[in-house]
Amino acid sequence: MFRTAGDHEEVRAKLEQVAGRFGGRITVARGNAPQFMVVPQGAPSTIVAFNTDIPHLGNLGKPLLFGPGSILDAHGANEFIFKRDLIAAVDVYCDTVTELLGS
Repeated sequence: MFRTAGDHEEVRAKLEQVAGRFGGRITVARGNAPQFMVVPQGAPSTIVAFNTDIPHLGNLGKPLLFGPGSILDAHGANEFIFKRDLIAAVDVYCDTVTELLGS
């Protein structure tokens, strides 16, 4: 299983070349190209490899994706968010919406 932050078609082509030498095959269950998000000025940002519905929501405008907790704790068997982070997120969401509507 691979999660990439680059062009998944490039990765697939390289894997097919290697697997082909050994009679193997590649099975793709899903995937999408890298997505570029809006980052509000002064907000922290990072690049992560995970899947999102954003490629299917293009008609809604520029994407913005964030949430409470750490991406390092997300999308796994032990996923969690501290209660204090969840409560603090309410103010962050309100402030972000207010800022974006003002610009």
